[in-house]
Amino acid sequence: EILGRKFYSVYPITEDKTIQSLISLFDDETDTKICLALFNEGEMSRADIAEKTEMSLDAVYYHLSRMGEDVAEKRIEKGTAYYRLTEKAKEWAAALNIH
Repeated sequence: EILGRKFYSVYPITEDKTIQSLISLFDDETDTKICLALFNEGEMSRADIAEKTEMSLDAVYYHLSRMGEDVAEKRIEKGTAYYRLTEKAKEWAAALNIH
């Protein structure tokens, strides 16, 4: 309730930054595409994600950086960044049946 008015949300209210990141992730179609690719394929490079989602490398980079390490973990090998969903993100994706 704010200023005497009640507001309702389909999302739980939480202080947990990881959960807040995951909730906002599924509000954006592009973020959801990237999440689906990572959920289904496991670890992928930005180029692989761009090819799978039919997006530009710049768009993939932007959305991955916006997701943050709470959602997509990054590993660098020989100058190439590889991403995968965190365990918490995988649990949420499975629970929401988005695959």
